[in-house]
Amino acid sequence: DQELPLSFAQQRLWFLSRLDTQNTSYNMPSSLVISGELDIEALRKAFETIITRHEAMRTSFVEVEGEAVQVINAPHKIELVVEELDGGLENGKQEKILELAEEEASYYFELDKYPLYRIRLIKIAGNRHLLLINMHHIISDGWSVGVMVKEFFELYKAYSNGLNNPLPELKIQYADFAHWQRNYLQGEVLERQLQFWKDSLTGAPSLLRLPTDRSRPKTQTFNGNLCHKSISPAITNSIDSYALEHNVTRFMLLLSAYQILLSKYSSMDDICVGVPVAGRNREELEGLIGFFINALVLRTKIKGEENIADLVQRVKEAALNAFAHQEVPAELILDALDIERNLSHAPLAQVGFALQNLSLNKQNTGNPKGELLEGLTAEPLEIEHVTAKYDITLYVEEADKNIELVAEYNTDLFDKATIDLMLERYIRVIEKITRSPEISVRDIELLNQQELREALNIDDKQSEILPLTAMQRDLYLSSIKEPETKKNSLGYAVEIHNEIDVDLWKQELQRFHNGFIALRGDYISGTSQYLDIAYQVIPDHDPINFEYIDLTEKELTSDEKDAYYRELIFRAYDLGKEKPVYYWLLKLADKHFVAVMASHHIVMDGVAYAEQILTVCRNYEAAANKNEEEISIADDIFKDFITYD
Repeated sequence: DQELPLSFAQQRLWFLSRLDTQNTSYNMPSSLVISGELDIEALRKAFETIITRHEAMRTSFVEVEGEAVQVINAPHKIELVVEELDGGLENGKQEKILELAEEEASYYFELDKYPLYRIRLIKIAGNRHLLLINMHHIISDGWSVGVMVKEFFELYKAYSNGLNNPLPELKIQYADFAHWQRNYLQGEVLERQLQFWKDSLTGAPSLLRLPTDRSRPKTQTFNGNLCHKSISPAITNSIDSYALEHNVTRFMLLLSAYQILLSKYSSMDDICVGVPVAGRNREELEGLIGFFINALVLRTKIKGEENIADLVQRVKEAALNAFAHQEVPAELILDALDIERNLSHAPLAQVGFALQNLSLNKQNTGNPKGELLEGLTAEPLEIEHVTAKYDITLYVEEADKNIELVAEYNTDLFDKATIDLMLERYIRVIEKITRSPEISVRDIELLNQQELREALNIDDKQSEILPLTAMQRDLYLSSIKEPETKKNSLGYAVEIHNEIDVDLWKQELQRFHNGFIALRGDYISGTSQYLDIAYQVIPDHDPINFEYIDLTEKELTSDEKDAYYRELIFRAYDLGKEKPVYYWLLKLADKHFVAVMASHHIVMDGVAYAEQILTVCRNYEAAANKNEEEISIADDIFKDFITYD
């Protein structure tokens, strides 16, 4: 005896429909190819029962005194006319079938006109039929499709065998849920739930700045496509081993990897991801058709220096807290945050993430093999009609022991090749996390060596590209900030009172130089997306910068000599354009030489300088005395230190 309110989710779709009167992005099309002897009356009656049974299927929406309300239409007999498609699948008929499915998927529903579903049955050839079902999202969701399929299988079997409806009567209807939601989510309950989301999302960035292939349209579009990639059994096993060892779920681990990937791509450290939840946390809601799904926004601040294991634990905590407050519809959260809407993109989160268990979904339909009856099968028809609610949504689909990645992306923003590469790099992030959970987020590289060479314009295929250590990174940033500074200079000037064979001295300098990658490195800035600030590129062969200077004809005072040495050692370095290591041998007089080495602090520290000059002097003496067996240098463990750091 009263007007029936919309649920909060329905109200949002109603509002969106008023803004864009030709938007079909909220259609939920399904296409099945049925093979075998089909009982058309049993099929018709099965759908009629489902529509009678679920009031949501008989609902339309009208405006009364400025407010949208639900109108539940009376049960009625549905008509199902079998359409004919002559000629079977030959001579272009397969294309015609796909065209029909695409056409149906693009049908525009007017929300105030009942029905908001369509059912078409098309005879393809012989005993093959195409079943097209389309519903507006305002009366259904993904879970509801599973409910419908399960009930359809049970009803068809019963009716085709002359039996009565086997389904138990529903205790409540969707309108009851909408009424309860409106009454429950108010006052103190609502305020307590909203406070959690205010604390979590206040100050979040309005847009995730992913690099796109095309400029973002001024008004958000929903044209989409899918990109698939499989995770190998070996990586799947490592995912499960990590999850077990660190007491997290697959969802938590894979979401962490996704947020790291997005952070690298966007060069942002504050990442918001939309995560769908079924919205059916009460048993009596599980068997209903209706629009229950809710979208949670999970926010993670990525800290470059944080180790992976700690980040995954933070994501776990954030996910658990979000799920504990999942009853608040996204619409109320957005209103409470007073977020300024932008027509070009979704608010708060422009990327989505969902983990789906396909094996469980098939079991829940009551018929995992897709058999209506013995000898009668129903197989889904893949069509190209895809709507992208977000810029990118990553679906992780579990089927038995296999994991399939499906990226739904907006084709007005991205090319398929871009998304395919993104999925490859996502798998690399997963591998890095599961193999080395102790490393920092900063040390996860999205690019392999070949991709790095291309991104950094390095032609030398023999060179090795390594990340910077944390201290090197700080020193590199310091040099960028203060390019004329000399404070990062280090070196030594060591007097040698003996005759020196210049060529032999240079040989031993080169030997030591060759033995340590830190001395051979060039420093190249990473200017492209998802690159670090800089990298050290280690050539296979690197001739030293060495100069012999004869000062015997100059009579330098002690102060002049010190000033001369200091001028050589203390200087500004342009790390992107010059080698950061220099060697000199100065002859002051017979049996009086000065060995000078200068470098940027990014190369080595004081202890390393002491080790260098002592080793070179020792090896020079051994070489001069022909004692080759006494020549040695310490093991280079710098690469291990980079990994550790």
